[in-house]
Amino acid sequence: NLLTSRLQADIAAFWMDTRDQQVSQMSAGGLGRVTLNGGKSRSIGAEAMIRAFITDALETRVSYGYTHAKFRNADKTFVPFIPAHTLSVGATRHWQPAGIHWIERLSFHADYRGAGRIYWTEDNSVWQNFAGTLNTRLSVRHAYATGRSDGSRSTMDFSLYASNLLGTRYQTFYFVTMQRSFAQYSRPAEVGIELRYCF
Repeated sequence: NLLTSRLQADIAAFWMDTRDQQVSQMSAGGLGRVTLNGGKSRSIGAEAMIRAFITDALETRVSYGYTHAKFRNADKTFVPFIPAHTLSVGATRHWQPAGIHWIERLSFHADYRGAGRIYWTEDNSVWQNFAGTLNTRLSVRHAYATGRSDGSRSTMDFSLYASNLLGTRYQTFYFVTMQRSFAQYSRPAEVGIELRYCF
């Protein structure tokens, strides 16, 4: 914590040696999945996060992670399903509208989240490059007294959100079965409404 907790930073590094690394694959018959022993692997990486409170009403956050995960066999291929890079950048702004008693807080949040490259196969023949999504959320909070002796309050949050605003298309999963390849892709741009009640 720095600058009277206006700036928060966190950094971590890791080194993991794994024996009997297990990898999930489709069964030879194509029905269900089996877990196989992939041998030894080594993962080396680091993660960092910076969170800044620009004002009491404006918060920003940046986090990044890097992972170098490889099998320790003769081929030394990358371990599948582990993204090499992860990134998240976001900001949240709060308002307390004057003269509108039923709104306790108005908030707007936007972030960009991404990951990649991700290998899908043990031989590293198929992969997804780095891909990210832009997301936003506008929330209105209403709070009122519960009447309980402890003086607690209930809150109701009404939110409008938009996910993957840029319509980024990327693979979220990939597998091979019965000599055929299958891939699941990301959802397109999505807009929705969310209502949350806490009592």
